[in-house]
Amino acid sequence: MPTYRSNAVAARITACDDPGCECHQWTMPDPESAEAQRAGKPADPWYSALIDASDYEIIHFDGDPSSPSGYGVRLREVPILRLRKVRGTPDNEPTVLDMVAAALDLHRLADGL
Repeated sequence: MPTYRSNAVAARITACDDPGCECHQWTMPDPESAEAQRAGKPADPWYSALIDASDYEIIHFDGDPSSPSGYGVRLREVPILRLRKVRGTPDNEPTVLDMVAAALDLHRLADGL
């Protein structure tokens, strides 16, 4: 998908946030939300990163008022073996990550010689 949904706000509805309310209604998110501001704009490029299995470390991160707590994979100070573009931008202009991916590929090829 080269752009974000033009009706992104309508794509996500949330439960009424008043704990004392018994309306059981669903409300639309704030029109100033991140989804609303990205609606219809070009999508960001998306990359996948390959790291060595021995470098995977599951970590827990505490939530804050804007995001819940959860689990993820530690990526800081972990060597990336390969970087692959999954989706580019609509204009397909190269990004800094494209140059990093090319450098990683060149390094991998040079090590194999």
